[in-house]
Amino acid sequence: MVAAYLHRVALSLKPTEVTPIEVKVLENGVEYQGKIYKSISRVAMDIVKRPISGYVFLGLAK
Repeated sequence: MVAAYLHRVALSLKPTEVTPIEVKVLENGVEYQGKIYKSISRVAMDIVKRPISGYVFLGLAK
């Protein structure tokens, strides 16, 4: 059985715009918009089009 965890985040790409995103954590990676990524940092980089920590971007870091 594969356990999947869903993480929801309200994302602001522009100061006046907030877009909720859903990321599902799988055994073999992370799913975002139907595409499987190897890490949450790859998801974050795909969204903002620059290198960024996935943990910081998704609000998982302290």
